[in-house]
Amino acid sequence: MTRLRTLVEPLLRIPDEFRRFDTTPAGATRDLGLDAAAQQVLLDAGLPHVGDGDEVLFDSLDLSTISLYLSARSARRDAMRFWQRSLRRIASGPVGYRVEVRAQCPLPRHSGGCVYQVAPEAGGRMPVVTSERRCVALGAVSYRVQQRPEPLPPVLAELAVSYADVDFYYLPTFLSLNADFVERERIGDCAATAHAILDKAVKAGFEARHAYGFILAVPYSSTHTWTEIRLDGRWFAVDPLLPKAMRAWGITKGDEWPATLSPLGVYRRVATEQIRLAWHGQVPCHTWLPTEIAK
Repeated sequence: MTRLRTLVEPLLRIPDEFRRFDTTPAGATRDLGLDAAAQQVLLDAGLPHVGDGDEVLFDSLDLSTISLYLSARSARRDAMRFWQRSLRRIASGPVGYRVEVRAQCPLPRHSGGCVYQVAPEAGGRMPVVTSERRCVALGAVSYRVQQRPEPLPPVLAELAVSYADVDFYYLPTFLSLNADFVERERIGDCAATAHAILDKAVKAGFEARHAYGFILAVPYSSTHTWTEIRLDGRWFAVDPLLPKAMRAWGITKGDEWPATLSPLGVYRRVATEQIRLAWHGQVPCHTWLPTEIAK
């Protein structure tokens, strides 16, 4: 109970005006592993919500954050378990990956076939026309990864450590673009913290860029956002938030993936800003990224 209350307090720093109360108690249990007893403790601790009793609605981002810290079973958490294995795999030598982009129709009751478009960064070339509604293969990209993760140079390690006190919390879209919120409240998601680090790096005189791409892992890769900084002609990934979060979530143990590691080789940048990997007409699609080792 004390842990649940501790998790709620930072959520109260997020203004309610940015929330979307879109998750029912049944959805919280089914999708995020938060049963009725946990939900009641959260409500007693002041978790933002609308309605009462059977009509209560929660913000899905709030619940997603809490479920990660409670190690509740979810598809997102299942994918994370493979990230550290990727770190070990690339440390032993070059690796080839094939990342497939799959999607499901966001409007399953529409008439006629589906027409999907895939971002070029995800292997898209031509529209994909199909009558299938679920688990549609839309494209694939292959990578030969040779760069290995390595410790950040001291000056960049110092920058990374300056964000070691930031805790991972999913933020509404508006706040994910707000570096000042992270600096002030010391909570943020991957995008918001990357923006904060980028701003600080540029102000300090570094050449830096926003990076959006994949955490390469078998059997599923994941999308991610981080900061890259150029030093002495080389680019380094600076991302202290994720390794801290993975330890807090019980995904990793020890210091195999420290905040001062540049995990390039596990991270693969495909764009300098967040992009949609696939869409159906004008509607973005939910996508997943089955991944295998390419010979």
